[in-house]
Amino acid sequence: MKNLYVLLALTLIFTGSVISAQTEAKFENVATAFEDYSNPYREVVYTHANKSIYIKGEMLGFSSYVLEKDTHRLSKSSKNLYCVITDSNDNIIKSKLVKVTNGFANNVFDIDSSFSSGYYTFKTYTNWMRNFDEKNAYIQSFRVIDPEKETRDETRRIDNELDVQFLPEGGHLIDQIKTNVGIIIKNELGFGVPNVNGTVYDKNDNVITHFKTNAMGIGRLELKPDMTNSFKAKLNYANRDFTFNLGPIKPQGVSITVNNFRNKEVFLMLSTNDKTLNLIKNKTYKLSIHNGKSIKVTDVNFEDNDVLVQFDPKNLYRGINIFTLFDDQNQPILERMVFNYQGMELSRLGTPSIGKIKDSVHISMRIDKQIKNLENVNISISALPKGTKSYNGHHNIISQTYLQPYVNGYIENATYYFSDTNEKKAFELDNLLITQGWSSYDWNAITNNEMKTNHVFEDGIVVQVNNNNPKDSNFLIHSMGEDDGFVASVDKDNNSFIQQGFFPTETENLTISALGNNGKLKVPNVYVQYAPSEIPDFRNNYDVLNPKEPLITEFTLNTYLTLDKPNLSKNVLDEVVIKAKTDRERKIQGFTNSAFYNVTDVFDENSPYKNLTLANYLISRGFRAYEQLGQLVVQIPQSTSFGASSSGVVFYVDDVRFTETDHLINFDMRTVDYIAINRYGMGNGLLDGISPVIRIYTKIGDQPTKPIKRYKAYKFPLSFSKSKKFYTPKYSSYNSDFYYSFGVIDWLPNCKIDENGYLTFKLSDLTSDVTLFIEGVTGDGRFLSTKKTLNLEDFN
Repeated sequence: MKNLYVLLALTLIFTGSVISAQTEAKFENVATAFEDYSNPYREVVYTHANKSIYIKGEMLGFSSYVLEKDTHRLSKSSKNLYCVITDSNDNIIKSKLVKVTNGFANNVFDIDSSFSSGYYTFKTYTNWMRNFDEKNAYIQSFRVIDPEKETRDETRRIDNELDVQFLPEGGHLIDQIKTNVGIIIKNELGFGVPNVNGTVYDKNDNVITHFKTNAMGIGRLELKPDMTNSFKAKLNYANRDFTFNLGPIKPQGVSITVNNFRNKEVFLMLSTNDKTLNLIKNKTYKLSIHNGKSIKVTDVNFEDNDVLVQFDPKNLYRGINIFTLFDDQNQPILERMVFNYQGMELSRLGTPSIGKIKDSVHISMRIDKQIKNLENVNISISALPKGTKSYNGHHNIISQTYLQPYVNGYIENATYYFSDTNEKKAFELDNLLITQGWSSYDWNAITNNEMKTNHVFEDGIVVQVNNNNPKDSNFLIHSMGEDDGFVASVDKDNNSFIQQGFFPTETENLTISALGNNGKLKVPNVYVQYAPSEIPDFRNNYDVLNPKEPLITEFTLNTYLTLDKPNLSKNVLDEVVIKAKTDRERKIQGFTNSAFYNVTDVFDENSPYKNLTLANYLISRGFRAYEQLGQLVVQIPQSTSFGASSSGVVFYVDDVRFTETDHLINFDMRTVDYIAINRYGMGNGLLDGISPVIRIYTKIGDQPTKPIKRYKAYKFPLSFSKSKKFYTPKYSSYNSDFYYSFGVIDWLPNCKIDENGYLTFKLSDLTSDVTLFIEGVTGDGRFLSTKKTLNLEDFN
């Protein structure tokens, strides 16, 4: 009987990579090749940007989440994140190297004079991601509006041309096999055309079926192809008639039909016609299911035209499941992606609690599930006016992690499928996957073992120091930033040493001294190599869809932007000055409040120490200090552990460490900004031990009158970008169409959950309703992605 279903009793009780006992050894080679291909660790990155449309002069704030692709937990492997902005010609406009700490990083880009009106692409990726063809990096488009270029109302007009594709489920229309056909209709900008009605006719103009696209221009129809017939689809859009042929129709082959009932059962039907059945009836095909990491395989034997396979979602992978049918020659002949919502670990936030304290609004929301690891919770929040038209990115953290890496094409408004998910959205996602065809995993590359991991994990900058003086074998690498210095010895075979884990900021250099045989420091004779030394290219061919934007005709640009532009410029300038001052004060305050630094003196105009020599200053602070044999000798009277030398006292000048003090003879105290003293050597790092530490900071741009000649500074060709505070622009009007559509209230890049399970943060006094776009991940791998709207009446 042709319509008799052969039901495979597959409950798929498999673990890891399991091959059916009946599978021939030849196919085991395919499965082994997949295991080899999927075995290397994968990372995926999602970057949450505060907006998708910017006015020139604003800041682009972003938080990046580097995740284990398999477990969806924050990755601890890569420490370097490359952040690159390119223009429409793929020219780099701006770039940053940002340090990743426990899978998280955040920073800002200034949308400054480097930009003009147009679209730009924002890429974030690790070096390791460059090994793989799957879409593991974050690559998204954003829009910049330059008020100097857009000063009048314009209506953007596009031609009434449609890109219409009819995509059979599984890839082919087979004669006499009823098949689902995915439909996607796009305009010339690449966006789906919504609510298009169409009709399918046969060659005699008989109506076969109707279809309609959803909000993303995607639909589905059912068709039974017939080699003796032909089919065409007709539709009308914007008062223009379109006709498209459906085909071609193959005389032989196998098709696939999937009915995916969310969180219930998945039915997969493999069907063929009589002509094909006569050819394959006694042959064994293979059906594999994989998620990019693990694979499950079983035999398929066509005893009749149809084979039905039933799955419990609990036995499928969470997220994407890629079904591939292989013929008896182990060649993949069709593929279908199915999304399984069951098992996804998501968190939700409760109703906001709002309170007003002075000039700020305090907001608190409780998370729905207990979090065990509070330290690894990272949440970013973009606060924009209610009804904003400038937040139109296509992905949230869920879609970027669970969906995008597995498909070949771009996905419009992928966030939609993972926001308040229901049966309708699950069905629409299934329609989307029909239109995507084959996954991003290329079986030809897998079976031919074409993948090579040429790009390594990166943990900061790797430095190779090559010694040119055979008399020197030991070198002091001076402390840098928060890292202690250390002593390194060259390898006698190649006369060099390698050290990784340097995280220099833009102003920091690699400072090296050679250690002479007498233990004294001297200028080294070395040359240094660095890896990485530049930001590497990421040239994978990603299709990128621009953000949807409102029509410019809704606003009068030369009115609102001319008024706001001076305020934006002034605000940015003021912020730079304030930040420079705050950094210095923060450091002084840190020494003042330290439990280990006993003295912090600032050498301003009122300082009683400004006219003393360094030796006299130290005497006034309880040390014994004098010059002897070209050295500044420093002792603590109540201690005899330092003898008659200063070998136990460690000096830092502008954070450069010195154990020799000849350069401090006749030190020009007029150059000193402040001095911090750790008199008893408590709380030092390993390098300083229990030695007293004296830290001297000179005024910006000033150096001691006697040059220091016992070290050499080497500039890093590539450094890490310092974290920079996000500043909200000042607007000439907070009651305008421009502000409501394009304005910024705040960007909070790194929020936390407290021990009681509350996400708590504050915003400046609000003048309008606000929408919060919240993305994040908990330490135990649960994603948080939500939108909350707060009305003024809630907190006034």
